[in-house]
Amino acid sequence: MQFTFAALIGAIRFTLRAPRDAARAVIGLRLSTSAGWTALALAAVASTLLSSLALQIVPVELEPAVAAVFGNPLRLALLQFGVLAVGAMLVFAVGRRLGGTGDLAGTLAVLSWLEVIQIALQVVQLAVMLVAPPVADVIGLAGVVLFFWLLSQFVAELHGVGSGWKVFGAVILTGFALSFALAVLLVILGVSVHV
Repeated sequence: MQFTFAALIGAIRFTLRAPRDAARAVIGLRLSTSAGWTALALAAVASTLLSSLALQIVPVELEPAVAAVFGNPLRLALLQFGVLAVGAMLVFAVGRRLGGTGDLAGTLAVLSWLEVIQIALQVVQLAVMLVAPPVADVIGLAGVVLFFWLLSQFVAELHGVGSGWKVFGAVILTGFALSFALAVLLVILGVSVHV
């Protein structure tokens, strides 16, 4: 197997056409758990570089707390890796709890591939931002939809679930439960959050 730019574009196209087949192929690579964690860390670094570059190209006014994170690439990379790691553990643990058959190595592999696709979309969005900022915003919105669609399909394949819609529902419910638990924790700790 050759790792070229053309092969990468071909793999992304294949994923968009047949996400479950692509997930099966990624899982079939049988990457180790340590390779999966490394891939997620590299994805966090790449995403951080692109986010920092985007802020240099099109500076935006950020809330002080957000600016403190986005203004420090190391802090942003650690935050992004933390979010990816928590997401991976949730996909693995919740999926297994609901009767899924996926393992942690497979979880890390499919989520790493999903991040590669998101990073490719970030590159496209960044290029378009230079010539047509409103179109870049549309690409960003499409990226969110694409993320949830691919995540649902990948996790359905990973855990042997027939319907991607069931997984999508589980993702949304887990997100709400996590948000609620975090809000309760912040209240208990006496942290006030202003929206």
